[in-house]
Amino acid sequence: MSHHPKVASTDHDVLDVIRRRWSPRAFDASRALTRDEQHQLFEAARWAASSGNEQPWQFLVADRFEHPEAFQKLLSTLSENNQTWAKSAPVLVLVSSRPDEASTGKPNPYAWYDTGQAVSLLTIQATSMGLGLRQMAGFNRDRARDVCGIQPPFEPVVLMAIGHIGDAESLPLERHRATEVQPRARRKISEFVKWMTVIALLMAPFTLSARFDTTAPRARRAPWSRTAPAKYGYRIVHTYPHDRTSYTQGLIFRDGFLYESAGDYDKSNVRKVELTTGKPVTQQKLADPRMFAEGLTDWQGSLVQLTWQHGQGFVYDLKTLSFQKSFRYSGEGWGLTHDNKRLILSDGVAASGLRFFDPTTFLETGRVVVRDQGVPVDRLNELEFVNGEVFANVWHTDRIARIDPATGTVTGWIDLRGLLKFDDVTDPEAVLNGIAYDAATKRLFVTGKRWPKLFEITLVPK
Repeated sequence: MSHHPKVASTDHDVLDVIRRRWSPRAFDASRALTRDEQHQLFEAARWAASSGNEQPWQFLVADRFEHPEAFQKLLSTLSENNQTWAKSAPVLVLVSSRPDEASTGKPNPYAWYDTGQAVSLLTIQATSMGLGLRQMAGFNRDRARDVCGIQPPFEPVVLMAIGHIGDAESLPLERHRATEVQPRARRKISEFVKWMTVIALLMAPFTLSARFDTTAPRARRAPWSRTAPAKYGYRIVHTYPHDRTSYTQGLIFRDGFLYESAGDYDKSNVRKVELTTGKPVTQQKLADPRMFAEGLTDWQGSLVQLTWQHGQGFVYDLKTLSFQKSFRYSGEGWGLTHDNKRLILSDGVAASGLRFFDPTTFLETGRVVVRDQGVPVDRLNELEFVNGEVFANVWHTDRIARIDPATGTVTGWIDLRGLLKFDDVTDPEAVLNGIAYDAATKRLFVTGKRWPKLFEITLVPK
């Protein structure tokens, strides 16, 4: 049976093209997009609003029918999950953005926002033409940069699949077939809009990110620097084995052992690992198979572990990994570390930056936006506190940011490209994500999701 776009049931009248916009995975693999159709899409993007008329966007198109080899190269940068269905789309588009002003070289903090507006107009144009478009964050940005020859200062932002909508039954994964026909759902307007009055301004301040929770801390607007961050390469000191099946989400080194939080549904666990062999000494699996383990740190003889989207964390005994208690927090959980006073959490959102929590009550006490020369940095993933700085993996890149937690300023970038050889990469999700620091011996360890190796490295200034 032919699959038709899902029409939104709106509470108020909106343009029909908005009601008909959705994000399909099923594409008609037999139908190409003509060059005229593609030109129409990018003409719409061309007229998006942009700060100072900078127009910081760039689109790289891979057409499966005209240039199949180029299409396969761009497809290979997607996560394994996205590749299963995106291979049927006639066109993939890599969207990049320039984070500085072309005329002055000064940081442009609105670059990604403006690029998003261009993508939004392109999406609406696609819907008006009866086409489907799905935007994807699940791709390896460094690999996309290399495969596509993206040159600085442009940075990959998102990948899009565009084409004629196909039959949901053609999707290879059952969970995708199910979501393809489920009704669309959105939060109510009252959950994210508030009309201000004098009384509201005086008595009920709110932030959108807190969904009107007046007790939630606001991200601190710390002074930011225009000074370019220092740049570092690396030298490998030692290479150790690492469990290739471990979807590494958190990593620390304490008392001669590595402690690791491994994610994935029905496989999530926390484990104590021998450094020299890479073998677990003991491990504790999450009881709920629906939970996806994330960041990990220690605190006063215990381990603290986050989960991705459940808003629930767990505390274990450091020596035995026996469960002690659970706690709640708002938003997603990505990375976790501490500065001997506070827990420090990342959730991947630029506006959240680094979030600070009381390690006893697990209540949020503050936030600071992370900025590189004034431009907010998103996708901060695994965290480690190193000599007064927070080291943060940036998801789907081979870079680690060095962050001043007092101001959120990025003081340096560590470039780890080439650390894991291409032959050792098992899939696009096998990305850098794991930082551990041995404060006693000043050793720095890094690894990645499903990496077969863990590296002790020393930083080399560029």
